[in-house]
Amino acid sequence: MNIAFCDDDKQCLKRLTRLAKDIIDKNNVYDFSFNYFEYDNPMLFLEEHKEKKFDAVFLDIEMPLINGLIVGDEAFKINHDIFIFYTTSFSNYAVSTIKHRVYRFIDKGDKIELEESIKQMLNDIALFKSNYIFSYDKEKFIIPAQQILYFEKRHNVVDIITEKETFIQRISMKELEQNLSNIKFFCRCHSAYIVNLRNIKKFTDKYIIMNNDAQISVSKKYHANLIRKLALIF
Repeated sequence: MNIAFCDDDKQCLKRLTRLAKDIIDKNNVYDFSFNYFEYDNPMLFLEEHKEKKFDAVFLDIEMPLINGLIVGDEAFKINHDIFIFYTTSFSNYAVSTIKHRVYRFIDKGDKIELEESIKQMLNDIALFKSNYIFSYDKEKFIIPAQQILYFEKRHNVVDIITEKETFIQRISMKELEQNLSNIKFFCRCHSAYIVNLRNIKKFTDKYIIMNNDAQISVSKKYHANLIRKLALIF
């Protein structure tokens, strides 16, 4: 897995990279393998991101060439699964969380916050790599959870929609919701729908547009929880 660090201040860049590597080495209980890349030029980072498809990036916001939030937006367009960290003042930019698909804001120099954020990322990567396992008509299916766009209730079955195909499972929505409770990027948004928050292209108060352009209704009952979970994911 590839992690990038981008800051125009070379001293801050070196310090952050060193701290992050030490924290990952100490907390990497899943034995993930990481490669680390440093950039003091955000445009070079974006150019190489097209090829390397970074899994995570730590970005400074206030850089002279281009604002870090814009860099993060462009990085997200290239890889929707990237974990985006901003090393800046949380209080100044927290309101941008959902709009800019932010994973975490970290105050510069706050080692405790940095460690907690990285530990959470490692846990989320493990969840992201998890599988959804189910059976239908005596056949067992294993689907990478991140490939699922949404679940849709249809009569006495649930359709499992991925970008390439649709599967069927005989299960109630209540039981399905319980089965998915440990994978935090799934969220109930309607009595008939559970969506993968990481596969949302656009959302409003009344509906969600998924990456396959499907429009999913959002009911008032689930709206507040949906917004809360979106803020945690992005």
